[in-house]
Amino acid sequence: MSSTYSALCALPRPFWILIGATFVNRFGLFVWPFLTLYITRSGHSTAEASWAVAAYSAGGVFAAALGGWLADRLGRNVTLGLSALAGAACMMALSQATDWRVLSWLAFITAVVSEAGSPAGSALLQDIVPPSQRVLAYSVQRFAINLGWSFGPAVAGWLAESSFFWLFVVDAASSVFFGVVAWTYLPRGEKTAAHQAGWGQALASIRQNKPFLILAATCLLVAWIFRQTSSTFPLHFDHNHLPSHWTGTVLALNGVMICLLEVPLSAVTRTWPVRIMLALGYLLMGGSYLSGLTHGQH
Repeated sequence: MSSTYSALCALPRPFWILIGATFVNRFGLFVWPFLTLYITRSGHSTAEASWAVAAYSAGGVFAAALGGWLADRLGRNVTLGLSALAGAACMMALSQATDWRVLSWLAFITAVVSEAGSPAGSALLQDIVPPSQRVLAYSVQRFAINLGWSFGPAVAGWLAESSFFWLFVVDAASSVFFGVVAWTYLPRGEKTAAHQAGWGQALASIRQNKPFLILAATCLLVAWIFRQTSSTFPLHFDHNHLPSHWTGTVLALNGVMICLLEVPLSAVTRTWPVRIMLALGYLLMGGSYLSGLTHGQH
């Protein structure tokens, strides 16, 4: 226990600033879990809402490439700041849209700019934390993200029952906070060498890495299923005439369970074969969705 505490204290100050700002930002992720519900309650069909959700997801794919490129050229902190501040502006613009086509385009743009900071955040953590401390640092970061997710959706669910507009306000405010902190208090980070920063070299390496390609395809399929948590899942609650705060509470339980159970379970299973654990985790996830579907039909 004392050794873990000493290791945590040894992590550099910029890391803790990044973690604190990340917690606030993740806590304020109010809109995404309720986006589908917001669009359908605005008078649009489920199919029209699905276009906006799909556009947001597509924007996240483009954001990864854009964010990495910007992080290598503008600096990690500047990319984080620009991404968060631009994302806040786009979020407020999204709150004023009424036509589902405009909502879809704005959702795409919002995802591109707001998710572009993720690669910069990961790169900055590696820049400021020594290799020997990175496993612990990533564990703390993951805990902070899930801790924010434990509280955020629960609060958002209650707020949605009063006004969906305030979801956008709080989401944008948390992004502004994160952007100001990142730009002002975080270091620029290391600049990747030009011959290592291009997509050409990365794609050449990826093409030759068969295990990585298989894992990437698997993650894509799992993400497709997990995305239902923030798309069809809230609609399932709504169709069963359950209040929004119940939706937020159930979503928050995901973060609570990760915070409480991940470390103990990892301690027990860390010697087990990785492939078996991945397969078991994916099977349990699929089973939980099927269980929810069966229960909903009854």
